[in-house]
Amino acid sequence: MGGNPGGRLCGTSTKLDRHGAPPTPALPHKGGGGYPASAARIELPWEYRALTDQPTADEAGLKGCCPRCGRGKLFRQWIVVRDKCEACGLDYSFADAGDGPAIFAIFILGFVVLGAALIAEFKFNVSPWFHIIVWGLVTPLLALGLLRVLKSLLITQQYRTKAEQGRFK
Repeated sequence: MGGNPGGRLCGTSTKLDRHGAPPTPALPHKGGGGYPASAARIELPWEYRALTDQPTADEAGLKGCCPRCGRGKLFRQWIVVRDKCEACGLDYSFADAGDGPAIFAIFILGFVVLGAALIAEFKFNVSPWFHIIVWGLVTPLLALGLLRVLKSLLITQQYRTKAEQGRFK
């Protein structure tokens, strides 16, 4: 994966090639030894790269990285999607997660928070003020963290499956 000083996924470094094997040593040239360190490797355009160069949908989604290269960031603010990837130039205009992340977050957080509130109530017999303060603070914080991950996962899946708006002909 020449020309990737930042590594494969969001700035992590790796010493493996695209197949998961250590890089092959440089071939010797006339003067002995390998190619000079200044020799550049040829970078192929994204259209010609193997799928193994791309991060998996789960890796890119969970880390909030570009679904194509895995190096660029997907978000410019907490849950605001960038216009394009700064590493590979992928235009994020296709990314429309809609209400999907919010629906999933409601179901997941409803299960977790309601379960925790019921355990706190029946096992520890806490006061109503405890419920108001703790769950009033914990729920929005968990929701923001979960929305970022879910939005990233759905956008990555949109890219991988080439999902788009349905059209009538």
